[in-house]
Amino acid sequence: MNNSQKTAIINFLKNLDKTVLINLWNDYCSYHNMDDYIYDNNEYELGEMFSGPSAVIDALRAATYGNYKIGDDYVVFNGYGNLESFDESEAEEHIDFEILADYLHENGIPTYKSIDDEYDDLKDGFCDYYYQQGYCTAIDGIEFELNELLTEEWDSLIENIDFNQEEN
Repeated sequence: MNNSQKTAIINFLKNLDKTVLINLWNDYCSYHNMDDYIYDNNEYELGEMFSGPSAVIDALRAATYGNYKIGDDYVVFNGYGNLESFDESEAEEHIDFEILADYLHENGIPTYKSIDDEYDDLKDGFCDYYYQQGYCTAIDGIEFELNELLTEEWDSLIENIDFNQEEN
């Protein structure tokens, strides 16, 4: 994957609805069995995070030694097993966009209806890159599937563009 493609994917991810972005990140974390999962900060999720006879004391300890506020939107375990909560506006700080872009490039994107409707930024990044490189002058009306833009080599997709380069 070249830098332009990675940048376009990262820009696409940063423009997604935060809930969709967090779901993508959590899919990645689940696939790789990582502890960086982002949980909703509610009773159900906290109940899933802490169970067993010592659940209450474990939860209290994790909240006390962490940076936890009950009114925040989301919660993660920090590197010490304590809770760190945050609002939606801080969600991007808990996502590694470089790793997520690589993962999506290699595996494609899960089917989320809201993502299928939001791929225009990625398509525009692809088209702008080739337009700025002088490969084509007409890029309107190009249609690609989202997974093509994420996983295929962009050079093979460029074949679908009508090359109308002006002669100098």
